[in-house]
Amino acid sequence: MGGDEGLLSRFIRVMYKRLMEKANISSTVTSRGREEEPQVEEEITTERPDWTLLPFNLITKISEELPIPHRICLRATCTTWYHAVLAMDVPSPWLLIPDDESELSDSCTFASLPTGCFFTYSPIPELRGTRCVGSHAGWLAISNVQLDVSLLNPLTRSQIYLPSFTTLPTDDLMLECDVWFMDNPSTDEPAYNPFKVFRDRFIGKVVFSSNPTIHNHIAVTLYGAYGELAYTKAGKDAWLLLKEPSPKDRQYEDVTYHDDKFYCLTNECEVEAFDLSGDCPTVAVVVERLTFSVTYFHNMRGSNLSRTYKKYLARSSTGELFMFLRYINQPVLPYDMELLRPKRFMVLRANPETNPCWSATNDLGSMSWFIGTNNSILISNEDLPIVHGDGIFFIESYKVAFGNGIELLTSNVGWFYLKEESSDTYYASSSPQLDLASVIWFTPSLQ
Repeated sequence: MGGDEGLLSRFIRVMYKRLMEKANISSTVTSRGREEEPQVEEEITTERPDWTLLPFNLITKISEELPIPHRICLRATCTTWYHAVLAMDVPSPWLLIPDDESELSDSCTFASLPTGCFFTYSPIPELRGTRCVGSHAGWLAISNVQLDVSLLNPLTRSQIYLPSFTTLPTDDLMLECDVWFMDNPSTDEPAYNPFKVFRDRFIGKVVFSSNPTIHNHIAVTLYGAYGELAYTKAGKDAWLLLKEPSPKDRQYEDVTYHDDKFYCLTNECEVEAFDLSGDCPTVAVVVERLTFSVTYFHNMRGSNLSRTYKKYLARSSTGELFMFLRYINQPVLPYDMELLRPKRFMVLRANPETNPCWSATNDLGSMSWFIGTNNSILISNEDLPIVHGDGIFFIESYKVAFGNGIELLTSNVGWFYLKEESSDTYYASSSPQLDLASVIWFTPSLQ
């Protein structure tokens, strides 16, 4: 990581220290450095050694010296090693942090908030030259500057290629990038790459089905300046429009996958559930949109919530839907939309089976919510011993608009405790040295 190593270490240590202070737990962040491997001169033989014949206690001893990702892979090698390597509780989710902002590295750093450990995992050649645009159930969605897209399990190195983003249904991809470039004169012109601009500014996220295989996978991407949706699946060679274009004042803001359906959230807070398993997509509205003229809570009308808050969606194992709203400061607003004392964070919940309407809540049901470019993660607090109370951990990058037409990209990593209505920020910057847009929550899996 070079000069960024100190920054990365401080970044993770500060995150863990603040979380420990919040939970009133004393602990120490540890890291495992990589040692030089001894040069062993191998004897040339005609037969491959049978590594399964190694003594159990030796395999166990070797595994104890390995970082968690390597130990997981070692345990999955064969039945003999599976029983020899001691079972372990994998602290999840991890923060996956690229080791090089220039995307030239083939390694990454995993940081575990539950344990405070962080370690570098390499080599992963498939990561070189790419950016993470999605994460779900042990897999990453990655894209390079040529807009090639694939799904990658960094632990098993399994990879599934998706159609290029150049096949997305858009009127003029290059025009959108050129307009962005003209609106941002500070951009380094000699390094201007319209494909990279499109990937970094107009690809919101890629969400995909669980346990994907080459012959069985479905993916949805949120893209474009006005929040459109496209999908692809096994056997397709292009991204297909999921729904006819909406008016520019109505757009999609988030999408999440759960139990074979893709749940899509609009800026009007309506939730649509798409079933893409058949030959043609089917859709059903499962939560009604907010009515602009109705006051819902805290003296806020539907118009305030729809236009002045960034929104995220998650579905629990019990079938409830949760919507997290984070206030984005936009000073240029119509007079009737001005908020004198806007709440920075809010959570609404709805049950599509019993009450398909949003209502305010301060209860996640003893769960914690991890938000970002990843598929939203809801985890029981029993699996996160350092978390006391319902917490929302977020990674986000968003644009702040000013009256002169300038937009500033701001990044934040932090948490919000729902019941206490308190929050803290691990890191925030409008010109970050550490590119937070590529930091992502990751749940390890060997499937």
